[in-house]
Amino acid sequence: MAESDRPPDNCPVCLLHEQRDQESYGRKLLDGVAYDGQSYHLDDFVLFRAESGPAHIGYITNILFPVKATSRAPTVVTVKRVGRVSDLVGVLPSSVIKDEVSVPPHFPASTT
Repeated sequence: MAESDRPPDNCPVCLLHEQRDQESYGRKLLDGVAYDGQSYHLDDFVLFRAESGPAHIGYITNILFPVKATSRAPTVVTVKRVGRVSDLVGVLPSSVIKDEVSVPPHFPASTT
């Protein structure tokens, strides 16, 4: 791309810097948002930063873009946090093994 532009708009470093600056804001997709080189969509599961320990797990419930496309206002992504099976340590009795295989399902098995 730098080769097709005339000076001073053909500096590869400047173009890369501008691209990274644009990626730091959410770019609207047909059914989601592109941010920092990744695409996110409604109902996608995501990992997000925890203050300590492993990352939190959640799923995207809403994406709100600024009213004006030229606005530098942030794109707001709403995430519903979900738990981990290992979080059941204090909830289940100590006699119950707390892993994905040992926790019984919450729905009855089909008989058909």
